[in-house]
Amino acid sequence: MEKFDQDGVFVKKYLPELQQVPLQYIHKPWEMPQSLQEQTGCVIGLDYPPPCVDHAQRRKLALSLFRRPSIVI
Repeated sequence: MEKFDQDGVFVKKYLPELQQVPLQYIHKPWEMPQSLQEQTGCVIGLDYPPPCVDHAQRRKLALSLFRRPSIVI
């Protein structure tokens, strides 16, 4: 989403709970400090859900699975 909505216009239009979130956190609001979450009215886990998948971790796992030697029967 960051690639196509760099200014967060789409995000802010369709996710009103993110309207007050600063641009630097608009695509990853869970990275905001707790004090800023409270200040913007976007507390993760209360006003906005936490991420359900750590994409960096899952990418690493997927790549490691592809590197395993295959078994030939």
